[in-house]
Amino acid sequence: MEVLRNLNQPSRLRLLHSGNVAASLSSSDGDDYVGSRQVGYWYERNGRIVENLRRVTEPDEETLFVVGASPVVPVKQLLDAEPSTCSPSSLPLPLS
Repeated sequence: MEVLRNLNQPSRLRLLHSGNVAASLSSSDGDDYVGSRQVGYWYERNGRIVENLRRVTEPDEETLFVVGASPVVPVKQLLDAEPSTCSPSSLPLPLS
């Protein structure tokens, strides 16, 4: 359990997210924009996750959402941008 706790520290999650974005954006060669397309696909996926959470969660209902490490930061960013989607108490992980 301690290993999971350490792997899911906000600073480690932010570092993972930054590394993923940086690696993708630096992978483009010339005018192909492969890296920016990859980042776009990730954010589209994360947007779909948030939309699906909103679809299955009734007002005044709490939902347990379990996901791998990579989507945590961008999904939290999207949920924070849509305050009606999620109450602050249901996201105890301080990522800001």
